[in-house]
Amino acid sequence: QENRALSDRLIRLAAEFENYRKRIEREREHMREDALAEVLTEFLPIVDDFERALEGAELVRDIDGLRHGLRMIHRRLLELLARFNVRPIETIGRRFDPTRHEAFAVEPTDEFEESTILDEYQRGYMMGNRLLRPARVKVAVRPASDAPHLQHREVPEDRDES
Repeated sequence: QENRALSDRLIRLAAEFENYRKRIEREREHMREDALAEVLTEFLPIVDDFERALEGAELVRDIDGLRHGLRMIHRRLLELLARFNVRPIETIGRRFDPTRHEAFAVEPTDEFEESTILDEYQRGYMMGNRLLRPARVKVAVRPASDAPHLQHREVPEDRDES
């Protein structure tokens, strides 16, 4: 009798725990969706600005005005990212850091110290101390004395990005 009661209680506790686990998972997913919705809502006014700029570009042939509008939208995007502690990674003239930069190309040169970033192909971003996307850069390397014909070399792109 006592064993049966303990067994029933164990089954009940296991079921309660499973229900609790499922409820916590649903709440976590709901919190994730709420956070995402909050961030995406912040981007909607910028989408509106883009739509107005595109409409204006079709009506007016004012390239300078369009350029000015696009710069304003770009500035607003960067300001919005900064509100979420997202900042662009510094690149050109800086020392290559494999934790923040991806060497997309190298260039043999004596003009710059080895591992100096010469060019940026795609801006990288950090959120606080977390890397969101590495910056794709061209890096200075020492010229190979036995290969003077080597002036510029592309680093093969890794297509296994998920």
